[in-house]
Amino acid sequence: MLNEVKIRNLYEQVRTQLYHMIPEKWDKVYLYASFLEQVNGLKTGEMYFYYCPTGILKKNYINVYEIPTKFNIDEEEYMILVNQLYQTLKQIREEFKQEELWSNLTIYIEGTYFRVHYVYEDLLRFSIF
Repeated sequence: MLNEVKIRNLYEQVRTQLYHMIPEKWDKVYLYASFLEQVNGLKTGEMYFYYCPTGILKKNYINVYEIPTKFNIDEEEYMILVNQLYQTLKQIREEFKQEELWSNLTIYIEGTYFRVHYVYEDLLRFSIF
């Protein structure tokens, strides 16, 4: 059975981590993460997010990996934060192990609106690994 309180706390942790990783005010965040467990036991995956800065004028979305250059932040230190966020997402996935395990998720945040979409496809079926 899912521990919904723990999952909610982990989602709040994701929101907090994003808040600390984005060095300017933003309106929306789209985050994607995938998790692959290959037959040989190798675990791989990816994570990225885009955010839309707050402003009167139309702004372009900023990719997570552009932030260190755009804001003159040490890239190694920033990548530690990126890895910590991915680890939090892995903890969320771990909570689902007793239920149906998902392969990837998308998180959409706008203001107080927080939406999560899970995908249960076997991503290895589509990969070249």
